[in-house]
Amino acid sequence: MKKHKIGIKFALTLLVSLAVGGVLGYGVAMGRDALAQGLDTAQRFLRQNAVWALLLCALAALSTAWAQYAAGRRHAAAALAAGDGGEGNEEAFERADHCYAAAMGAVGVLNVAAFTLFGVGISGFFSARVPAQGFGGLLALTGVFLALVFFCIYLQSLFVRATKELYPEKQGSVLDGKFQKQWYDSCDEAERRQVGEASYRSMQAMGRAILALFVVLTLLGLVLDLGVTPFLVLGTLWMVQTASYHRAVQQTDSKKTD
Repeated sequence: MKKHKIGIKFALTLLVSLAVGGVLGYGVAMGRDALAQGLDTAQRFLRQNAVWALLLCALAALSTAWAQYAAGRRHAAAALAAGDGGEGNEEAFERADHCYAAAMGAVGVLNVAAFTLFGVGISGFFSARVPAQGFGGLLALTGVFLALVFFCIYLQSLFVRATKELYPEKQGSVLDGKFQKQWYDSCDEAERRQVGEASYRSMQAMGRAILALFVVLTLLGLVLDLGVTPFLVLGTLWMVQTASYHRAVQQTDSKKTD
């Protein structure tokens, strides 16, 4: 009985999704001109203001990262002052570690935003259809982008060193290409389980996001000439995620049987 309910629920969900997709597709087709004009305006705005958007992202992310790092240093100092047997020592260490992780996360988000906005800013720079922002604007965007990339690397290295002060057994350097593997190998079983759970949730979120973007692009592709690049990029990312996951599963099974 339970299997029939699951099948009926899946069928209803599929029918509703098809109906919603049809309505959205019809709506997109009816508003084709307005949609095309809106997207063109948005692209022009993003391309011409990419450097300002990048600076705003940097201000928000770096402020968050530095505040978290400062809080982590305070918690670490309190833990060291309490001593190994002091009350609240372990809790202070955990708070410091949490703050450093949050700071690292903010820098990671900024790193992604920097690459994304840099790509947006230079996209179509030499195209006649795109109003040029000027060579000076391109140099400014490139300079800000490179400065942020190197500063992000410096901050990541700073946060890693701070974490090593809490846990001297941690291994790896941010500048080393094998940093992630070395760091993971130096984690204990509890930390590895946490990494595994976080990776699983990240994979789920990534899969949903890619599928949603495919739906949006498909609807837009019905009325606008998007080209094949967006679909190929999303398909490549999806394929890499799927193939790498199954390969990792097979390698794990092989190690268990050896």
